[in-house]
Amino acid sequence: MADELSEFYFGSRQLTKEDLHEDVFLWRDEDSVNSRIQSEYDRLVDEFVDDLDPAEVISEMAKNSGWGNADIDLLNTLNKDQIIEMLDRLQGEKLMSILSL
Repeated sequence: MADELSEFYFGSRQLTKEDLHEDVFLWRDEDSVNSRIQSEYDRLVDEFVDDLDPAEVISEMAKNSGWGNADIDLLNTLNKDQIIEMLDRLQGEKLMSILSL
């Protein structure tokens, strides 16, 4: 039953990195349903691939004067060369607004 519930719950949702970043499953007990759901949640977090363009993410951060933990996590995956390439692609007002963050 726990497997069926978990499969239904996670299979019917398109979870984003922000969804997975939240610690929505605060329970850590030995109940089979809770532990199965927690295991599936942990697997999704470990296997999540963020396909967002970091340049768009940082542009939105500047535009909205705000960001979430998922935004920071994505940018933290970039190495120095990727950051330089991203900044090279940005021009004009977008670049100026990002530099003012």
